[in-house]
Amino acid sequence: MQLKQIRTWILVLVTALAAGWILFTDAEEAEAAPFIHKRVKKEAPAQATHAAASSPGALHLDPAKLVEIVGPIDLGALNAADAIHAKGIEQGGVDIFINSPGGVIFFGMQIINAVREVKARGGVVRCAVGTLAASMAFQILAECTERYAFAYSLLLFHRPSGGAKDGTNAQGFQEHASELQEQEAVLLSALEESLGMDPELFRRSLDSQKMWYAATLQQHARQGWVTLFQTLDGVSQPFGIR
Repeated sequence: MQLKQIRTWILVLVTALAAGWILFTDAEEAEAAPFIHKRVKKEAPAQATHAAASSPGALHLDPAKLVEIVGPIDLGALNAADAIHAKGIEQGGVDIFINSPGGVIFFGMQIINAVREVKARGGVVRCAVGTLAASMAFQILAECTERYAFAYSLLLFHRPSGGAKDGTNAQGFQEHASELQEQEAVLLSALEESLGMDPELFRRSLDSQKMWYAATLQQHARQGWVTLFQTLDGVSQPFGIR
């Protein structure tokens, strides 16, 4: 078998395993790979039916209030935080569109500061997810007054993580670990309170870094935590991560 063919089969295998991991709705259901195809055939129609029943139809995001958080959360997030602050004050609320894999905790926390400021002034913060809200992006979603998503938007939350700087000595590693523990205490307590999930399920999802469909998470979070929609107006590219 040629090297090119071997690479192709490896890519197919990795893609199939990844797809199966996303589709499992609970850790216990992922005990064996042969169940992947069986689950796709039996479970997907049921989830689609639930999504249709729970959807408000079309969600419209107001262009005058809109702030987009698209792509990794990095230095540019500070501009998003400023925009949330300004539009929240001028418009009495803000609409945030999220399509992000997450990013740096520090920059994400500045967006959370801005969201909390708008809410403290009595403004409503509506957040809608396109394809993905993971890691720090999910943390921002949890802070919003109202949360919306497609039935199959992907949502992921996990414990804070990050590597120490190059050349860090033993004391530096200890300090870094202490910082992560402090961040975990702050972020996860707020997240658990927002979601209102069963504590054991919340812990398992954190540790496994489980990827949820919005329609599935809706069934396990507190009532009304996320509302599903079928169509989204006001965003030109609701699925691409630019």
